[in-house]
Amino acid sequence: MTGTLHPLADDVSDPAPQRHLVAGWKLWAGLLLAPLAFSLQVVASYTIGSDMCSAGGAPLPWLVVVNITTALLAGFGMFIAWSNWHVTRRESGGDVHQSVDRGDGRTRFMALFGLIWSALSLLAVVVQVMALVYFGPCTGFSALG
Repeated sequence: MTGTLHPLADDVSDPAPQRHLVAGWKLWAGLLLAPLAFSLQVVASYTIGSDMCSAGGAPLPWLVVVNITTALLAGFGMFIAWSNWHVTRRESGGDVHQSVDRGDGRTRFMALFGLIWSALSLLAVVVQVMALVYFGPCTGFSALG
């Protein structure tokens, strides 16, 4: 009986059957792309706005480019996270012990967490864009100079 399994093994299924359908880099991209885009937006907008506004320049074209680029990156990250979730949503959940011992639900958890985190990051990017539209690029700098 070499190469055959016990008949009871036929009833056992993989706890994460869609695990092989999502590459590891896609899970990490869905988890990190949108938050990194938001971080880039904050740092780049602050740097461009503070340097150009304090020098009396017009940073609006640069800020528009930064904000559109980061909004697209965050949206793409959310799309990747959503597609990961779409593929893995039927995996078995498992509790913490099953997850540690057998890997139940790890891929699904990472995909769902990436989707939630990407959605919050995309919302933060949109809020930053709305602040730029509502307040303008150099709010507060005229009072300082």
